[in-house]
Amino acid sequence: MDGDASARSSAEYTYGLSHGLNCGLNYSLNHGLNHRLNHGLNHGLNHRLNHRLNHRLNHRLNHRLKSGRDRPAESPLKSP
Repeated sequence: MDGDASARSSAEYTYGLSHGLNCGLNYSLNHGLNHRLNHGLNHGLNHRLNHRLNHRLNHRLNHRLKSGRDRPAESPLKSP
């Protein structure tokens, strides 16, 4: 192998190696970031949704309790 072929072979090897490392690194970073981003978004959305639902249910339950609709009926077995 002459000098030019050797230099070309070395350049191709270096390019292939750096390309492969970049692709692998980009995939790993994107995968990790996507995973963390999805986890963060899901957690945040679930937290907000649960908060809103709990708030609404608590509001309705408080309203029903204040109006007396959910008070337990007096037991007919109790003596006055």
